[in-house]
Amino acid sequence: MPKQKRVGIDVGGSYIKVIFPTKSKSYLRKTITTPKTPSDFFSSLAQLKNSVTTQSLNLGIAYPGKVNNRAGTIYSPTGKLSFLNNVNLRKQLKKIGFSNITFSNDAHAFTKYHLLKGHGFKINNFLCFTLGTAIGMGIVINGKLYFGSNKCAGEPGFLFNKDVKDFKKLWTSALKFKKFGKLNSELGKRIARIVDMFDPELIIFGGGIIQHHSSALMPGLKKHIAKNLILPTNMPRIRTCKTKYAGAIGASLFRT
Repeated sequence: MPKQKRVGIDVGGSYIKVIFPTKSKSYLRKTITTPKTPSDFFSSLAQLKNSVTTQSLNLGIAYPGKVNNRAGTIYSPTGKLSFLNNVNLRKQLKKIGFSNITFSNDAHAFTKYHLLKGHGFKINNFLCFTLGTAIGMGIVINGKLYFGSNKCAGEPGFLFNKDVKDFKKLWTSALKFKKFGKLNSELGKRIARIVDMFDPELIIFGGGIIQHHSSALMPGLKKHIAKNLILPTNMPRIRTCKTKYAGAIGASLFRT
């Protein structure tokens, strides 16, 4: 396996997606259900890695929440992955055979993929939204991924703070009954405010919800974004990403 290539892991609330580089330009792709305890988390990754090779592998790992790349820790204020909060991931991942490990926010990794390989290639200003267990965002300004001073840029959850419980109910109901009208309206209003702030050329939507419900969600969402813009003439182009392993590939593109 080429030493210069890296394994990419995209940790989600429901699933973990992993890509292993091969001798060609393709990837070996694997998906597992996200474990619920630290011990199960690391043992599952060890089994997955050892099923491919027992050699040490360079790794880029993406995670939803705040990432401390220097300390090798991650922090998620809420959600299914809080069991990993402040665990020394670098130390544990080295034990199971990974090296030269980089950590990134999952939405940043998704955006990195599109900046270098996907819909955002050669586009100077664009936004990415990942719609899955939660909502993530990545920002590209003047051709560069924007991280912010604390590496936390692109957390759109602040737009839902006052009614976050109601929004989660709305989100869950829309997925359960496949009715997206109210969700499109509320999500469109908030994304329009972000578009007003950044004036992007392009918005890229990805994540599990886009993978499975794009045709039901996107027409109404586009309409509500356009409807709520302060300047409707600034409506950006919108693309959806159906590349299931975009986040994992993006995670592998970060370097130490």
